[in-house]
Amino acid sequence: MEVAILTISLRIEGLGIGPLLRGHPSEFFGRSNIYLISFIWFFLLNLPVACANSAPLHLVFQFHTGFSGAASMSVAGGSITDLLSHREVGQPMAVYIASPVVGPLIGGFINQNTNWRWTYYVILMWTVVEIALLVLFVPETYRLILLKRKAQRLRKKTGDNWF
Repeated sequence: MEVAILTISLRIEGLGIGPLLRGHPSEFFGRSNIYLISFIWFFLLNLPVACANSAPLHLVFQFHTGFSGAASMSVAGGSITDLLSHREVGQPMAVYIASPVVGPLIGGFINQNTNWRWTYYVILMWTVVEIALLVLFVPETYRLILLKRKAQRLRKKTGDNWF
């Protein structure tokens, strides 16, 4: 029982520590880049969790998946406020804040009807879908990064370094 609790605790610790180190870089590298890198790492680090044959291996990677998955938690609020006005932000922010409740409900249903590994298989499949959606449909939203890219295009187009 203690190992099961430790499994959840380590992922939650990663989710708690991750935003401290992952949110701020989105202001330098862009929100979409942080999403993409974090989701790729989340996918790669969940592979050993799903296939682990030993408790220590499972536990170590649980922490790291929480850490890499935390980027979406720390950056998503900024993306929502980048895209919407202050009057429009309420409902999307409520959905974003309520979304961590849905995962455990789905996970509980999966565990009740299959074995624990299928929870991670579903996470892996969903992460592949999310990565594809990120690549295809999620633009950069942070204004300073957009302005920086526009200035780079203008410098290249005009040859004038004033921009």
